[in-house]
Amino acid sequence: MTAQGVFDELKARGVRVEPRPNGNLYLVPRDRLTPDLVEAVRQHKPELLGLLVARHCERTGEDLAGYLDRNPSLRALLERPALQGWTPAHSVVATCQCYGITLRIDPDGTLVVGKAGAKVDEPTQPRRTLLIAIDAHADAVARLVEAGWHLRTDFPCYPIA
Repeated sequence: MTAQGVFDELKARGVRVEPRPNGNLYLVPRDRLTPDLVEAVRQHKPELLGLLVARHCERTGEDLAGYLDRNPSLRALLERPALQGWTPAHSVVATCQCYGITLRIDPDGTLVVGKAGAKVDEPTQPRRTLLIAIDAHADAVARLVEAGWHLRTDFPCYPIA
């Protein structure tokens, strides 16, 4: 099960899930949780925290960097270099966001990369290496984009060495 799948299952069971400043998750009512679901929450905790924090910031308009500055335990968890369940497709989408590259799914199902209507050699298009990574993981990237997975543009971005 993916983090989004865990989140959807919690929602379907009527379980409220909230991030806590100490990096824990608050789940109520507990009687609606199964042992398997609790284990899935543990396995996907960093991803769930990231999802919840991003949704909170979108809903409230709060700046993500400021929110994480006030919650250093959450920052430490969310900035771990290898999150459980983090895939190459997640890295591609995160990189696109960090560098201002647009990803969207057109009505015909086409994954569109870069500025709409831009020519391949225009400076608005991503670097060739990123295009190769997108192509290599196109199906997974498209599923993430279609599901609405994203990081906010103010999420910490690390320079590519």
